[in-house]
Amino acid sequence: MRKALLVGVAALSVLSALTAHAEPIANERSVQWLYHLCKDYSSTTAQEVCEGYIDGSTQIMQMNCEIVRYRVPADDPLMLGTSNAWAYGEAGARKRAFIDWVEKNPQHRDQPLTKGLWEAFGEKWPCEPRRGK
Repeated sequence: MRKALLVGVAALSVLSALTAHAEPIANERSVQWLYHLCKDYSSTTAQEVCEGYIDGSTQIMQMNCEIVRYRVPADDPLMLGTSNAWAYGEAGARKRAFIDWVEKNPQHRDQPLTKGLWEAFGEKWPCEPRRGK
């Protein structure tokens, strides 16, 4: 887990260099921006940034899931931003799930990338509330 966190931090540190490499996109840090990076298989840097964002986001969503699953019902708005993606989805599967979600939901390409990641992973690997509460 520490290695993944370090990879995420390292990937985020190269964003300024990557911005010069990437095609211009109207809304940086949007779903479209991250989708573009994830689909750029010709750039190692783009792939590292894509995977760093996804890994970091899913780790946070998993921690949020562990916290709120014991305290709130499944339909509570606090469940947004939670997912079991880190526990159940491997790195390649998480990236593929994001790409698939964007392609099925093109109307969300201009929204902030965090919201898109929350929706994509919450849909694919929802945080299940604790039974019996």
